[in-house]
Amino acid sequence: MPTQARVLKAADVRVTQVGATLFAVRIESSLPAAAKDFRADYANLAYTAIDTHPTSRPACEP
Repeated sequence: MPTQARVLKAADVRVTQVGATLFAVRIESSLPAAAKDFRADYANLAYTAIDTHPTSRPACEP
């Protein structure tokens, strides 16, 4: 069975597509429980709009 190395994350990123436009947001929390799942700390999350990388566009096309 293939294994995958654990990569420590700096933040979560969510992308929303509306028509041909991509919107991305970086989601950060300082609570240790959020290191695995940001939903563990909704009250203390920080959201930052970020640019999407040009190579992301083809991955979001139908």
